[in-house]
Amino acid sequence: MTELEIESIQTGKTHLIEANAGTGKTYAIANLFLRWIMEGRRAREILVVTFTNAATDELRGRIRARLAKARQMLRRGQADEDADPWFASLPERYPEGDARQK
Repeated sequence: MTELEIESIQTGKTHLIEANAGTGKTYAIANLFLRWIMEGRRAREILVVTFTNAATDELRGRIRARLAKARQMLRRGQADEDADPWFASLPERYPEGDARQK
């Protein structure tokens, strides 16, 4: 199986992410959502579809939690020690300006 690299996914296109349970799909989707927000997209411009109400609720919660955690981290200007490399790089990639405001 190929590992999904958040930065390699092109914006403005449709993408299908499918894999077995427990492989990090929800985590990857939450990071993609965050990336696109940081790049200037509005939440209402991003469509995420899943198959069940329970999965939708979980995904919604995880996306909101990821956005909140990113907001806290960017306000501090440094990553948490346990943050994954992509997430930890946000303060470097968005040191100031509009992206942080979003």
